[in-house]
Amino acid sequence: MQPIEVQAASNSLLILRVNVISNIIAPAVIQPSLEHWVSDNGAIYEADYGLEPAYSFLQTGGEAKLTFSIQLPKNLKKGSLIYGGLTIPSSETFTFPIEIEIVTRNPKNRKVYNHTSAITIPIRSLEEEPSNNVLVSKSTIKLLAGLASMEVIPSKWIVSELVLSCCNLGYKLAITKNGSETLERLSRTRFFKNGVLIFQGTQFVQWMKLALSISSGINAFVEGKPREGMMLQHWEEWLFNLVDQDVESPDFEYRAIELPTSKDYKTVLHIMGNDSEKWFSYFILGLGKLSPRIEMVLEQIMAKVEMPIPKKPVAKAKSKRVLKEKGSILR
Repeated sequence: MQPIEVQAASNSLLILRVNVISNIIAPAVIQPSLEHWVSDNGAIYEADYGLEPAYSFLQTGGEAKLTFSIQLPKNLKKGSLIYGGLTIPSSETFTFPIEIEIVTRNPKNRKVYNHTSAITIPIRSLEEEPSNNVLVSKSTIKLLAGLASMEVIPSKWIVSELVLSCCNLGYKLAITKNGSETLERLSRTRFFKNGVLIFQGTQFVQWMKLALSISSGINAFVEGKPREGMMLQHWEEWLFNLVDQDVESPDFEYRAIELPTSKDYKTVLHIMGNDSEKWFSYFILGLGKLSPRIEMVLEQIMAKVEMPIPKKPVAKAKSKRVLKEKGSILR
C-alpha cells in the first residue's frame, strides 16, 4: 500500500486533510485516529493531534472530509524519517501508513505545513474479498446499517416503542380477572398515586406521543407498511431471518421470513388517550409482567393494602380517580 508521504520540519504544525471515500457495503460511523510515530532509529513519539470532526457518518459511496492538526516531535534530524498510521475502525479496522520526511530541524520561526490526501475504504475492492467474507451477508449488512442509524437518528423512538410495548402488555393483563384485581390493589397505594402525578406533571404522555410520531415517520421513511407495526419489528425480522440463512456464503439465496400480523398498538393508544392514570397503570402492569424482580417489588408494595369487603354482592368498590382527588397524598 502506498503510504501518505509528507515533507515537514520537526517541531512544526502539520495540517493534514484527508478525504475518506467509503465503498463499504453498509452505512458506517467512523472514528479515525493517529498511531504513535516511530523514527527510523526506533524511537517512539506520542501522536499529538486534534481532529475535526471526531465522528463521521458514511453512506456507501459517500465521502467524509477529515482535518488533522498535528504537532510534530521536536529535535528530529534533517533527512530522518518518522512513520505513523491513520487508523479507521469500522466493520473491520483499516490502517493507512504515513511517512514524514524531516526537511529542517527545529526552525526558528515555527512553520505550518499543509497536505491533502484521499483514501478509500475498504482498502481492497469487493471483488478481491474472499468469498467467505461475512460482510457480504445480507443479514450482516442490515445489522451494520441499523447500528449506524442509531448514531444519527434520535434515540427517543426506541424508548417510546419499548414503553408502548409495556403498556400494550399491561392492557392485555388489565382486562383479565387477575390483572384487574392486581390493578385495583395497586391503585390504593401511595406508590401508584405518586407515579400518576409524576406522569401528569412531567407531561410524559405528550412526550410519548411526540416520540411515537418520530417512530412513525422513520418507519414510513424506510418504506414500512402499517401492518408491519413499528420500527422494533424491523429488528425482530432481522433476528428471525437468521434461522435459515448461511451468513458465511455470498452465494446463498436470501429468503425473507415473514412474521405474523404485528401487535395492534392503535387500540391501546386509543384507550389510553391523554389519561396519565391509564398510561401509568398499563405501563407498570406490563413492566411487572416482563420483570420478575419488579413484580416481586410490586407485591411487597401491595402487601399491606386492605381491600374493602362489600356488604352486598353488587358493584365492586372502586378507588377514586387519582387526578380528581383534593389535597396531598391521602393513601
